[in-house]
Amino acid sequence: MALLRLTAFIAGPIEEVYPHVTAYGKDGPMSDTAFQDKYGTVIERNGDTVVFEEDIRSYPEDEPDLVSWRCRFDFPVSRTMEGIDTVWADRVDSFRSMRDGTRWDVQWQTGVGGIRGVIQYLFFTLVGHRRLRREILDPVRAQFEAAEGA
Repeated sequence: MALLRLTAFIAGPIEEVYPHVTAYGKDGPMSDTAFQDKYGTVIERNGDTVVFEEDIRSYPEDEPDLVSWRCRFDFPVSRTMEGIDTVWADRVDSFRSMRDGTRWDVQWQTGVGGIRGVIQYLFFTLVGHRRLRREILDPVRAQFEAAEGA
């Protein structure tokens, strides 16, 4: 199975980086609105585990395309997102305190093996990681660098 990974250093304390990335803090969701904006419709909540449904359609005029996720939050160490009855890759975000900030690792377990897994890994390594870094990691890094410079 292909294991895809990105890592970034964020210039902020783990106690601020984790809620910024996950919308989840020490006492649970930062706010119902922020949580729903980030994840979609909450279906079930049991402690630090939340099941939600996300509409992943590309364009608003498309038919809804719903995916269900089980999300486990371990403040401020990790967030695990497991797809429920989907081919989407599971995702684990790990956070580790470092001297001047936080190391953030994002890892996807695709569930695809064999030659398809190798092709997926090669595509990610050669092309896909740049787009994901721009869309996921860079905005968070920029936000904390701007706050540090202010």
